[in-house]
Amino acid sequence: MARPLQYTDQFNHSSLFVTDPETGEITRQYSLQGGATKFDRQLSELGPGESPSSTFTADRNAFLNPGGANQHFNIAPPDGLTAKAFREQVIQLGDSYSAVRYSNIIGPNSNSAAAFPLFRSGAQVPDISRTPFLNYYRPR
Repeated sequence: MARPLQYTDQFNHSSLFVTDPETGEITRQYSLQGGATKFDRQLSELGPGESPSSTFTADRNAFLNPGGANQHFNIAPPDGLTAKAFREQVIQLGDSYSAVRYSNIIGPNSNSAAAFPLFRSGAQVPDISRTPFLNYYRPR
């Protein structure tokens, strides 16, 4: 999923959602705040009285309200993986993601992080306009 940044319409911010194929409910949401090197915690991991970050909330709102400037992409499993195995691999990779730094100038950033589990699982990542460093982890 990609959405325009809240402070400028020149760039998009990417996040990754894993949904249950039968119910369509969100299984995992991978949102990375500016400057962070790990994804935000899942809603189920927040304690009483804790709220998700503004990035997490904006990403979820954009995912739940497709259309307009919000872009959604269904990612097919790579050859050799079942849909279930692909989802499990993306979740494992997303849950363990950690970057050594965050940089909007040289990468990686939130766009790189959202694409990381997809690239590492062998999936085809769509070419999303105005998403700097989306391809930071693309295999060479």
